[in-house]
Amino acid sequence: MVIHAGWLSGLRQKIYAGHACKNQPAEKSDGAARIENEKKDAEKKKAEADYNAYMKAGNDAMALKKYDVAIAQYELALKVVPGDPTATAKLAEAKKAKEDAANADAAQKAYSAKLEQAKTAYTAKKLEEALAFYKEASALMPNEAFPKQQIALIESEIAKQKESAEQFNKLVAEGDVAMTSKLYDDAITKYTAALAIKADPAVQAKLDQAKKLKSEKESADAKQKELEAKYAGLIKEADAAFGSQNYTVAKQKYTEALAVKAGDSYATSQIAKIDEIVKKQQLDADAAKKLEADYQKLMSEGETFFTQKIIHLQSKNMKQRFS
Repeated sequence: MVIHAGWLSGLRQKIYAGHACKNQPAEKSDGAARIENEKKDAEKKKAEADYNAYMKAGNDAMALKKYDVAIAQYELALKVVPGDPTATAKLAEAKKAKEDAANADAAQKAYSAKLEQAKTAYTAKKLEEALAFYKEASALMPNEAFPKQQIALIESEIAKQKESAEQFNKLVAEGDVAMTSKLYDDAITKYTAALAIKADPAVQAKLDQAKKLKSEKESADAKQKELEAKYAGLIKEADAAFGSQNYTVAKQKYTEALAVKAGDSYATSQIAKIDEIVKKQQLDADAAKKLEADYQKLMSEGETFFTQKIIHLQSKNMKQRFS
């Protein structure tokens, strides 16, 4: 380190002032004065050497960021030259650097802790929580790119999740409407699409119920179709018998059709027609029978009268012949 003249002058004054307070003999021999001066020069040189050594050691320590060592060296330099502006400034610089380093270290630790918390939350798919930790980390270290990258990534994922959630809810709602309308195929399609977005026990239960109801409906429809076919066959047979005026068979088939489709208006009306026809036929038969009976009676009565008339005439003729 270069020693300035002003600094040497100040150093000499401090050294001489330190000795001025001592009681000196009123008179000294030339030899004693020379020795005294040599001693003072030696002390001055030592002070200069110590000062330079302390300052150099402090500067070297600063370069290595060994702030406690630097502070100690600058303080030693100030003990050699109290109030020295250069050493004072260097000491303040070292203390400030130490404080900044401590703050930076604390910030780094806090930053690392936030990153670790964010990573844990992100791994657990707690995106909102992870986002908050990355934002805190970014606030601690504004110049770090990594937190900003993660923030952008998570915000994008959250946006996609929101969009997926909206689509999920829409599909479930459409599935519910389809279920209300008993459109089970549509409901199954909607619930399946919703579950492709995310697993959900409640929606899975709805899908299972839709499949169950669809199966039941298909079974019922198949049974109904079978009944319709049976009904149609019986009606065909009944109509054929009706057309052939085989009313007994026709009524039997219409009755069997009613057993398949209770309350069927056509079969009921046909049975009523048959009953009317059969009733009329019976009435006609009864009337014809009565007419035949009356005829036979009259015929019988006529024959008796005719026979009696002939006998009477024959008897009369016989009487006339023998009289």
